[in-house]
Amino acid sequence: MSQISYLVLDYSKPLESRNALESIRRHAKHDHQIIFLSNGGDQSYVWKLYEDGLIDRLIVNKVNVGLGYGTETLFAVSDTDFSLYFQNDQELIVDLTNDNINYLIETIKNNPSIGAIGLAGIPCGINKYSERAHLIKTSFYNSIPKTHGGCGPFNHLKYNEQAVQEYFDANGLLFMTLATPIVKDCGKYTIRELPDGSIVKMRTDTKAVKWLKSPTKPYMFPEMNEKEWELSISGKWADWTIPESYRAGSFNCWGDIED
Repeated sequence: MSQISYLVLDYSKPLESRNALESIRRHAKHDHQIIFLSNGGDQSYVWKLYEDGLIDRLIVNKVNVGLGYGTETLFAVSDTDFSLYFQNDQELIVDLTNDNINYLIETIKNNPSIGAIGLAGIPCGINKYSERAHLIKTSFYNSIPKTHGGCGPFNHLKYNEQAVQEYFDANGLLFMTLATPIVKDCGKYTIRELPDGSIVKMRTDTKAVKWLKSPTKPYMFPEMNEKEWELSISGKWADWTIPESYRAGSFNCWGDIED
């Protein structure tokens, strides 16, 4: 049995996914397997990735079931004691040997207060859980209660990283991050489905957005002025921030598509 399962969730990111998988194959100098879930969207390239030996176990969802269900599926099928969750717009940038991996595993085993180790830097503050690249015990992740009623499309009360953070906080668990990240974020865009059913494409650097599917009614966004509303239905880029009222709930996070 492999020592570690790399879990990679994909949605319409042919170039990013290939780069991510190749980086794992290039730098993972230890026993490992790669479990890859294609979560709807463009899947024309997925079998080529498999044929090229970049995927050990392939799961194909014909429709996008959302970040939550996709993540849970990957952890559910992982048959190794530890799993390394790896977003497909990230790249492993240093060699990981058996000694390196064993050190990280022993760190979690010997420190009951550590729930997971983040490998891509501090995402939003010290000890804040994130579904960026991280190492976690598989059975532990699968045991976290689905307190938010399940997950999936059009369900803004889904099991997501916010719910995991609440579980970590309630149980005094830490999300430890490495001083020097070993995984680099490379994504340029993120597709987000908001609770009202609208879909936005967001630049990861400037945070500017444009709507792929417009909001249904202006009053859903009280923070949006008339000019911003006109931009939201024009399909053009707008310097607009997703409202804090929506950040409090979860929303589906899809993959990258071209402009």
